[in-house]
Amino acid sequence: MNRKMIYATTILVAFSFSSYAQFGKLKGMMGKKDSTKTEETKTDEPKKQGGGSGGGIMNKVISKVAKLAGSVGGSVMGMTGTTDDLNSVVADPSFMNNLHPLEVQEVGQDFFNGWEPGGNAFIIGFSSKGKQQFNKIEGSVLVDGKPANYVAMGFYSSFSKENTPKKVEVTTNSGQKSSFTVNPPQQTIKIVSVNGQKDNISVDLTKDIVIELEPMKDTKTPVVVYLTGTTIGIKTLYDVGWFPAGNKITVPAASFRNMNGSQSNIGFGGCYLQVSRLVKEKATDVSGVYPEVEYANAISDGRFLTVTAKPVFNKGLEAKGTEAGANYVANKTNAMFAPAFGHMKTLGVMGFAALGKTSYYDVKTKQFQGVEVTKTATFPQFPDDVWQNILDKTYAAITQALKDELKVDVLPLEKVTSSAAYQKANSYTTEEANTTENFKLAYKSTKMFSGKRPISELTGTKSPEYAIMKESGANALLNFTLHLDLNYESSKAIMIPRITYTIAGETLGEYYNTVYLTGEAVGASYALKNNQAITPQILENTVINLPSLIAAFKKSIQDINAKEKANGDYDIVWKAMYTQQ
Repeated sequence: MNRKMIYATTILVAFSFSSYAQFGKLKGMMGKKDSTKTEETKTDEPKKQGGGSGGGIMNKVISKVAKLAGSVGGSVMGMTGTTDDLNSVVADPSFMNNLHPLEVQEVGQDFFNGWEPGGNAFIIGFSSKGKQQFNKIEGSVLVDGKPANYVAMGFYSSFSKENTPKKVEVTTNSGQKSSFTVNPPQQTIKIVSVNGQKDNISVDLTKDIVIELEPMKDTKTPVVVYLTGTTIGIKTLYDVGWFPAGNKITVPAASFRNMNGSQSNIGFGGCYLQVSRLVKEKATDVSGVYPEVEYANAISDGRFLTVTAKPVFNKGLEAKGTEAGANYVANKTNAMFAPAFGHMKTLGVMGFAALGKTSYYDVKTKQFQGVEVTKTATFPQFPDDVWQNILDKTYAAITQALKDELKVDVLPLEKVTSSAAYQKANSYTTEEANTTENFKLAYKSTKMFSGKRPISELTGTKSPEYAIMKESGANALLNFTLHLDLNYESSKAIMIPRITYTIAGETLGEYYNTVYLTGEAVGASYALKNNQAITPQILENTVINLPSLIAAFKKSIQDINAKEKANGDYDIVWKAMYTQQ
């Protein structure tokens, strides 16, 4: 399968996370670039389907490729299975209302057959409870008594002109049933003007814009702002930001510089501005296998725009260097998905562990000489209490560095690990071990969250991070690992110490996790000598050289914090952004 086909299969993944196609984040992760020269876009008159600057033909091609990838390649790659057991899958329904016009020409219109401008779409996906896999139902999925369209990779869709309740019935060949009703949203949203313009709207994305909306009864549900953009010939809706509801929303210029997809070179020809309100609601008239069904309920409105100037995108920040003999690197993505450090108030520790490989064996045959060369090495196995002592010192030093550099309060460890949300969270990783070959030990009451989670637990309000933060009161969570890797360098066996860390942030809307930063520090390798006695003190101070790694960690935080302040966008974006209460 070629790269474009593999890329196209991610379309459906995006729909499981959001009610609208969000290619931007996925394309940014892939690092693809657009070859189109769009330093300044020309007049953006809406075009009819099949032509113009919206990428309509390419959208259709990609949609067809994606469907093929989902039905053929998806199963080959283990991404799609089938099931007649509703207890083995999680249902993820979405109900989208007041769909945008066909002239928008974004790829979702072609991907989901039957698009109804001004009408609604019901979309439901099924994913495995035990692994990262989508599932097609062996049976039927009906909406108002009619078969839903099976798209690919466990996703079904149904479109209607009428914004009315929809009765959904899922029946498997084994006789299981689930029935529920989704209802139109209570929220309303209607654009009055953009920068005071009601018609023939033009905007400069290097400046703030003001969106005026009709008064709303519900002022709690945030407003999501999207713009269509085209990258590698694919036109889709990119998130610009989540904003508190009100009659006027000011979108900072910094939000455009840091919008979803800013890692790519987005073109804004045929641009469409969409505002949406999305809430999670419980279905009514529920019966059958699922005692309760929650669905994403969205309503939208939009306007075509002429974009007179596009932003210079923030590609993210990186800090790297050497401190006390250890090399470090720290990365912070664009401001939409990486909160400002000033936003971090209370940090909890979610994972803190040590792991490593303490036995090495490799055999290679020299082709011309016909000689086998064997390389072996072993490292002493240390008792659990030795590693817990090292982790205890590491924990104290790391949390103190975060307090000093980021001025954040750190919750007592037990405040997080004793919470019901933490106890419920599955790490999906192998059990702890301490053998002559390797060790894998969590610090005190923490877990190691290093395994692959099911799709239903990957993101947003479905992730364990969201539940843990909500219960513990933290708005940041640290995952930290101390590594020791036994390897060979030329003819010498060496032990390489390093640390890796991630500081997760709050949930953005319903579907996105944010990350303050990720980083790594690698210490000087330690050459092993035959018959050398290695004591716990040598392990800590010489092999690991803990002071060196801690110094590099602290310097990485200082450097990335300084780069964030110099950039300026992170503070602006997160002061304007809506966050979960």
